Amino acid sequence: MAAEREPDLEALRQDVARLREDLGKLTESAKETARDRAESLRSRLEGNAHHLRHEAERVYEEGRQRGQHAAEYLENTISERPVTSLLTAFGLGLVLGAFLSRR
Repeated sequence: MAAEREPDLEALRQDVARLREDLGKLTESAKETARDRAESLRSRLEGNAHHLRHEAERVYEEGRQRGQHAAEYLENTISERPVTSLLTAFGLGLVLGAFLSRR
């Protein structure tokens, strides 16, 4: 009876060995797929970060230039019409003072 089970036992051992080998290959394949996906995601994120950094620099520079132009315009307007500028500032001060005192 033991001799009859020996071929079945050997076949079972071979099946287990093949399963271990297949599981090892499957595990290695899953690791490789995860590495590839992580690398792809990292690459995309780096590209997005580079694009966002470039866009932020562009927006900052545009805002800085607009602010500089506004300051130059204001400076020119004040120097061209000092009395008008002074009266305008005084009037705005009165309006703001009245508005803030009511709160």
